[in-house]
Amino acid sequence: MRAWNVTLSMAICLAASVGWAEKVELRGTVVTWEGKPAAKAEVHLVRIQSAQPEVVVAKSVNADEGGRFAFEDIELPDPEQSRRSLVQIIACAEGNSLEWVSPQAGDPKNLKIKLGKPGTFRGRVKDGTGRPVEGATVRLSVVSRQQTELRVFPHQPFFTQELMDHWAAQTDNDGLFTLWRAGADTSPGAWIRKDGFCSANVHWQDPATGVEVVLRKAGTIRGQIRCGDPTVSLTDVKVAYLPSVEARTGLESYWRRGKSVTDAQGNFTLEEVPPGKVRVNIAPAPTSEWQAGDDKVVELAEGQTVENVVLEMKRGTKVTGRALDADTGKAIAEVRIYAHDGTHYRYSGEWPRTDAEGRYFFYVRPGKIEVRVTDPPPGYLPPPWDARKEMTVREGQEVVVPDFRLKKAGIVRGMVVDQAGLPVLSAVVTYTGQEFGQDMGFPTNFKGTFRLEWLDPDRPIT
Repeated sequence: MRAWNVTLSMAICLAASVGWAEKVELRGTVVTWEGKPAAKAEVHLVRIQSAQPEVVVAKSVNADEGGRFAFEDIELPDPEQSRRSLVQIIACAEGNSLEWVSPQAGDPKNLKIKLGKPGTFRGRVKDGTGRPVEGATVRLSVVSRQQTELRVFPHQPFFTQELMDHWAAQTDNDGLFTLWRAGADTSPGAWIRKDGFCSANVHWQDPATGVEVVLRKAGTIRGQIRCGDPTVSLTDVKVAYLPSVEARTGLESYWRRGKSVTDAQGNFTLEEVPPGKVRVNIAPAPTSEWQAGDDKVVELAEGQTVENVVLEMKRGTKVTGRALDADTGKAIAEVRIYAHDGTHYRYSGEWPRTDAEGRYFFYVRPGKIEVRVTDPPPGYLPPPWDARKEMTVREGQEVVVPDFRLKKAGIVRGMVVDQAGLPVLSAVVTYTGQEFGQDMGFPTNFKGTFRLEWLDPDRPIT
């Protein structure tokens, strides 16, 4: 067994803003699953950053006849920065499944990408009468390795809409399709869409298992929201639907959330509504004083349009609170707060964050709620589940939530070197003794360094 030396440093600090290192040249080689050069392989450079969660394709090239590729003037994340900023290279070629690497975890000028043996993930799409659906678009949406060992971060490729469209398959006149870009050792998922039908989501666990997907004709719900205060604007208020019961047939699912926004008169139209019972509700901004009244349950036949659904807005009760540093008592800004009342669905990205004084507020209808922190800022630990606050909200009585006190996170930085003192690339670092992240492996980067985050400094790690 090879002996490696590991040097560690422990720091309890607030993470700095995400930064990028100097520009580098990335070079590498793509080979087929049989080990031969993958001539003309597609190679895509994908970038994701926590401050801008949208994944983008930064550059794309084709490998030469020898499978070689190069990207010039590429900014890699600084090794001392958070792993939330990532660059991936995704490659694929005819007759092979796609493969992905993180150039931070290898020699940037000698990257090796070995494509996988393609799986035979097949399926058939039909409508509610059993007839084949021709021309449905099948987009590969996720590829997960079938885990036989520790997951190594990141363990999935980051697909963009551009790549999903580029690799999309179409069903033939018998409704048949095949996904060849997913490897035989993976569990892929796909979105299936056809105009006039509800979208469906499908996952495979076994490449030998074909799936049958039934697309149901899409329904429509039209209606209006109303408010007792004529001065309240009814424009651009979100209205959402959620199926009352998740509808599953085998491995395919129609379960989804849909949304619409109102016009100046409060009118809304919800499209791609699946058949069966759906729950329709107003989803106003949590900081709006006027909140959703009772939901409406609407039942649709396949392809049916339901008109004149009326939803009422009701005055909410204000809820306030603070997020503070557990050690210093100082205010913490940009902490996202979430409240759940067990009834109304909301979009989590719209929940408020604390201001510079650590304060937040939102409005809810009377009843019991749970308030919790869902997204602490860099440098702080997510609170444990039992730190949520259970409150009772009564009509017209402002509620003050007890303070959330967040602990600073520990960060372990280190380097793995061999017996000669040279950095070891792509060594996998694991740890135990913590609540978060200990089921993952984190590779060293091209400098042999690694960074472990979200560590509780009061809990020793191994």
